[in-house]
Amino acid sequence: MVFDIRDEGVAFMRLRSNLGRHFILFAGMSAVGWMTVSGPLASTYAADIFYGDTGGNFNSALSWTGGVVPGVNDKAIFNTGDQALAIDFTQNHTVQVLDLRDAGVTFDLNGFTFEGTSFNSLLVGNSSATTSLATFLSSAPGGTVITDNITIAAPLGGTADMVVTGANFALTQNTFRSLTIGNNFNGGSASLSISNQATFTTGSGTTTVGSAGSISVASNALFNVNGNILVNGGTIAGLSGNNFSWAAGRTMTIQNGGSVSSFSPTFNTPAGAAIIVTGSGSSVSGAGNFFQLSNGSTFDVNNGGSMSKFIFINDTSQLTVDGPGSTLVGFGVRDNSIVTLTNGATASSSFIDVGGGGAGTSTLNILSGSTVNKTATSAFDISDSSSESNGVVNIDGGGSSLSTVNAIIGSTSGSTGTLNLDNGGTYNASGTTTLNATGSININGGSALLGTFVDNGGTLNFTSGTFGHNGNVTIGVG
Repeated sequence: MVFDIRDEGVAFMRLRSNLGRHFILFAGMSAVGWMTVSGPLASTYAADIFYGDTGGNFNSALSWTGGVVPGVNDKAIFNTGDQALAIDFTQNHTVQVLDLRDAGVTFDLNGFTFEGTSFNSLLVGNSSATTSLATFLSSAPGGTVITDNITIAAPLGGTADMVVTGANFALTQNTFRSLTIGNNFNGGSASLSISNQATFTTGSGTTTVGSAGSISVASNALFNVNGNILVNGGTIAGLSGNNFSWAAGRTMTIQNGGSVSSFSPTFNTPAGAAIIVTGSGSSVSGAGNFFQLSNGSTFDVNNGGSMSKFIFINDTSQLTVDGPGSTLVGFGVRDNSIVTLTNGATASSSFIDVGGGGAGTSTLNILSGSTVNKTATSAFDISDSSSESNGVVNIDGGGSSLSTVNAIIGSTSGSTGTLNLDNGGTYNASGTTTLNATGSININGGSALLGTFVDNGGTLNFTSGTFGHNGNVTIGVG
């Protein structure tokens, strides 16, 4: 027995059991602490009741060992081995915990509601079984499962999978509850699949996808997430603007090689969202359409993470790519938003655009040895239309550079486009740089190789550094 006293000022008592270690939070007149007790304690459930060896009716006593249907204070356990079971409901039912350990249990709610009321009320793979598979559906409209915390996790060498499917079925977690798929402590794989118009709604606790875990969301399903998301080495696939809803003000962290993919059709971030992609191998990706960072949200890519999905940064949002190995592909920054690459980060794409729409001033910062490479012949645009937001590109510091084939800076009127080259920052155009009437290039210790230079009435200010061209120079009106 180990006593571990911590902290002060809490005046309640709680008993919790977790993997054979039990924690008691106790309070006195002036002290509060944790007592950690190793070893088994009595079950907090009235009974652990095991399902029989054949499929049938969940609500029938004949289906259960001992002829007793688990009630509101009991744990219902499915642990019959590798055989598949088909379980039907004929009425609403409530237990404390549903513990699923079998190779294939299919629950047909038949339009009824099943509820688990314990803190950890739905467990899939909580055994030494090699394979655990639980499928939830409903043959009639209105089939619903309501739970607290859900854990889908397998022991070393095992698998734990949960499927929710069908337009008649919805699973809803209670407020504050969490969802965990897989873990980072053993090699067992775990998955959650949401398909065929089914709806899965999380609580406001964290959705965690561990190193061997995965979530897949079909294009015709719906995944509503009300809390933070932690992709800790696992994967989430299939998200889009049609099947993924995320509560405002939450954080998504992708780390330890985790990945989130798809976002097609286009996904718009909710207000105040924060997305962090950190560490080598961690990524956001997907083909088709684009990702919209909107509503004052932030997106940080650092420590070798990557954002390889095309992204628009809108509505005073900010995207930062930081550090060697941290990468970004195509992007457009507009509507008073900011993109910053710093400390050796890189971006390379056939499309990059600054000030392409909205209002205010949109900014691209290329700092501290970072590089941006616009690969296609279409122009790198800095506010090339009078109806766009103003655009500013700052290239600052030795090794910081922007390379493009062609570029258009500014418009004939209205929106302004500005390119600033400071302290060794470099700009290199292999094709043509067009400087329109509302455009300006300011060189203050930087370097500009303009390619063929067409000046349509813009402004070039040179304080120090170098500039040149490798083609014709055309001076227009101005």
